[in-house]
Amino acid sequence: EMRGPLSTAPGHSGSRPRSGEEPVVVLCAVGTLVEPLRGRFPEVVVVDISEGVPAGVEGEVLFGGIGQSSVDAMERGIRWVQWVGTGIDTLPPEIRAAEILTTARGSSAVAISEYVIATMASFARNFPESWLHEPPEMWNYQPAVTLAGATVALFGFGVIAQRVARIALALEMSVVARRRTEGPSPV
Repeated sequence: EMRGPLSTAPGHSGSRPRSGEEPVVVLCAVGTLVEPLRGRFPEVVVVDISEGVPAGVEGEVLFGGIGQSSVDAMERGIRWVQWVGTGIDTLPPEIRAAEILTTARGSSAVAISEYVIATMASFARNFPESWLHEPPEMWNYQPAVTLAGATVALFGFGVIAQRVARIALALEMSVVARRRTEGPSPV
């Protein structure tokens, strides 16, 4: 039984308890995230494997799951994969076979939902075509529609779509959503 995310020493997949003195070793497949991870978790050893896994390096956690170096890392004692994406269908089988596989589900819901709403508003207001680059000789009417009263259709109702629905409802839009499972709406 695991107690916490990692209960063995780095590089070993057995059940040997962690001594408390050995740091967790994270193999990071996303080069641009190595320094931010080191800064946020100074007690953890973060190894950059974006260009390949250095010889002799073993670790317990794989952060990323992207590319051949991630597949190669799975032979280096990895027990836990933190996939930077959401769906796992396209992950190589070696990555999906990890003892623990976690995803970034929902981590980009705010940014993506705001982008969706901004895009809808841009179309409604005819941006960027209606932006002024210089004062017009005569002000005129800009054709536009409002989002209030419009209907947004969402296919799938995961974390991102639920956030889009909440914003759309606040903008007085109607929301129609289709999802795979039956049940009451979480929104």
